[in-house]
Amino acid sequence: MKAKIIFNIFIASIFWNNFTASNAISCEKHNLATVSSQALPGDSVYQLHSSWTDQTNATVKFDSLAGKPRIIAMVYTKCKSACPLLVHDIKKTLAKLPKDVSEHIHIDLFSFDSDEENSVSLNEFKSKYELSDNWSIYYGNKSSVSELAAVLGVQYKKLDGGEYVHSNVVYFLNESGEIKGKQEGLGRDSSEFVRNIESSFKKGN
Repeated sequence: MKAKIIFNIFIASIFWNNFTASNAISCEKHNLATVSSQALPGDSVYQLHSSWTDQTNATVKFDSLAGKPRIIAMVYTKCKSACPLLVHDIKKTLAKLPKDVSEHIHIDLFSFDSDEENSVSLNEFKSKYELSDNWSIYYGNKSSVSELAAVLGVQYKKLDGGEYVHSNVVYFLNESGEIKGKQEGLGRDSSEFVRNIESSFKKGN
């Protein structure tokens, strides 16, 4: 898995790093970005620098999420079947964890829908499924969505009616953005996923 993640990050980074002269940055900023990047493991998903907007309408750089253990997944708020079940599965996983573990995990959901999502739709989703303050939802442009999906290995496709068919995968990231646990499918036994999360905490993330 580790080699695949590094390869996916490399492919996604090609798009990010394909700057034109008009996108050039100063040497000072470049050096700061290099130091930040070098501080992360090579297989960290935080090698991505894409921009997202959360439910408070704040712009968030993906790599700024480093520093806290997280459960992440990709959904879209108009989904009426798979995504609500995925959210339910995440809640069940959190309930199986010791409180001193679950209370330190933030949950981040990233939408596939770069065309119609906005802060209103994100808040409606959060309210509908009674997601607490340790849950955040984001939308981004097509490039941000495709980059993140590529790194995570999530497949998705938009249908003519505006719906999406997509993989249903939940990931646990340690503070450095390394994938330490993965749960595929819906309604499945999450015992191994829970053990992986607990193990990561025992090892200090």
